[in-house]
Amino acid sequence: MLCGSSAWPQMGLTAKNLEASRMQFRHELNTYFWQWELGKRMPIHPRLDLSFAAGFRSDMLKLSADQKWKDDQSVTVDALYRLSTAWQLIAAAQSISFMDRQTGLNTDIHTRSGQVGFHYRPSPRLEIKSTAGPKWDYRFDRRDYGLSYQLDGAAREWDLSSYRNTLTLALMEDRFRDRRNLNNAVGYQIAKAFAPGTADTLRFFGNRRRNDNTTSVFGDFESLREENKGFVNRLGYQLADGVQMQVNSGLQFRDVEVASYGASGKQKSRHRSDQIAENGVSVSARGRGWRHLSQWTYQSLSQKYDLESGAVSVPFSQRTAFLTPNNNSRRLSMIEEGGLRLSCADSLFAGGAMSLFRYDTPDTSNFDDRDEWRSHVQILYRHHCHPALRLEIESSVNLYHMVYLFGERSADNNWNRILRLRPGLYYQPHPRLRWHQSFEVLANYVDYDFEGGLTTTKSHVFRKFSMDDSLNWRVTAHTSWSVDYRLQLEENGQLFWQSWSERIMTTRTSHWVQARLNHVSHAGMNLSPGFTVYIRKEWRHDQSETGAELKKFTGTFISYGPMLRIRYAPSAKVHVLVDGVRRRVQPAGQSCYYINDLDVQIECYF
Repeated sequence: MLCGSSAWPQMGLTAKNLEASRMQFRHELNTYFWQWELGKRMPIHPRLDLSFAAGFRSDMLKLSADQKWKDDQSVTVDALYRLSTAWQLIAAAQSISFMDRQTGLNTDIHTRSGQVGFHYRPSPRLEIKSTAGPKWDYRFDRRDYGLSYQLDGAAREWDLSSYRNTLTLALMEDRFRDRRNLNNAVGYQIAKAFAPGTADTLRFFGNRRRNDNTTSVFGDFESLREENKGFVNRLGYQLADGVQMQVNSGLQFRDVEVASYGASGKQKSRHRSDQIAENGVSVSARGRGWRHLSQWTYQSLSQKYDLESGAVSVPFSQRTAFLTPNNNSRRLSMIEEGGLRLSCADSLFAGGAMSLFRYDTPDTSNFDDRDEWRSHVQILYRHHCHPALRLEIESSVNLYHMVYLFGERSADNNWNRILRLRPGLYYQPHPRLRWHQSFEVLANYVDYDFEGGLTTTKSHVFRKFSMDDSLNWRVTAHTSWSVDYRLQLEENGQLFWQSWSERIMTTRTSHWVQARLNHVSHAGMNLSPGFTVYIRKEWRHDQSETGAELKKFTGTFISYGPMLRIRYAPSAKVHVLVDGVRRRVQPAGQSCYYINDLDVQIECYF
């Protein structure tokens, strides 16, 4: 069952992979969200199937008495007629609408299309699919009409001298009066297993993409054209029993062009050429009670731009502005990690990663040349004191250093250091009783290499201590309750790394408490009422003329209210979820107000 909006499928799904009806309503603060999706396959005849898929999504932003809407709608109808086991006739009609009243921009889009064609599959390894038909497009108060076609083909896993070969082809194009959209791709892969644990796979690929977007009511449009070609090779080799090596290498060439077109034709264009190379080696080993992985990767990227004279004044869209100068970048990465069972009660995991990134620009007027160094180390120790009691200690260190090579930007050179320690206890003395407690200490230091005086110090520090307590008790076979508590202490301040001192600016103390009762009935009903409380107190720190610390209490923020979660599943084909919270909020020095959050989801599977 879906638990959040992010898990919902994207709109435009066909009924071939969506045999269900899904509905959702969500309310958070001043935003309202509705979504409904329906997919159904209907066998009309032993040879004829009809499929229907629809998706409707609406967002409403409420600002005082004003309501701003955004709607996204998609409807697809498919028909399939089986002439034989290999031949199928197919037809499809689709309608897509997008209307936005929240941004204030003229971004409405309406697209209608219809296609007919065939699907030929004489064997599981060979298939061809082709469709074509008219397409209507409406945007920027302009109507376009054209032809849309699609051709897909694949020949998979055919054997040639004990080599497995796969060839794929995909062609798609929309032809309008003044615009074209296309996405063509071809791929060829050859693979062979030389011995147990030793195999090589080589893949060649190439694709060409074009996307013309209308930019004004006068018919101006921007054309994005991209071509990619390259290869990827993966070699796996068994060095010994339990020891496996893999070598990866790849090279890609990419050309991107952005051109603006008006009534007089092509106006200005910008072009970029990329060369991307990646090579890597990894060795994994595994034995009785231990495992280890070593991985090294080297990546390089070269970008060259070709900008026509005067093109700077052309209003390209932000995502295709091509404002970055010619550059070369390289990244060297290393990963080491392993696990070891010390005894029947103890185990240890350790891992580390390190990378060096270099960015260079030949442009003498650009000062973004820099080096970036990153490292991460993590250690986890686990000890079973008793079958019912487990201790875990986790620690990690993250280091990041940015160095600009030119003095014009050297003021931004800085270190970022994050230190973290988290011990935890897990106790389950009875199958119905679970308790978990953990502590965490975290410190984040941002230290600039070149600092000014006290008033211009940019280096800062953030420190946090937190404690989490969680208790779950299953009172009966159908009833349980849980209590969660979190304490968090925070402080922010200026950092003086050389003297290893700080000037505290703010401190905060926060408390979270949540209690919930959970009851499951025999009728598939899960009822979970609860209550939540959040309290935050904040202090601001300053210094007197004599240097004495002045601590001033700035206020208390309180939020509390009831919660209710209802899950209802009368059968395997029907799921209902209702999740709601009502909070009373009392900000420091302000009037109280209420926040209502509601999430309703209904799923029906056919």
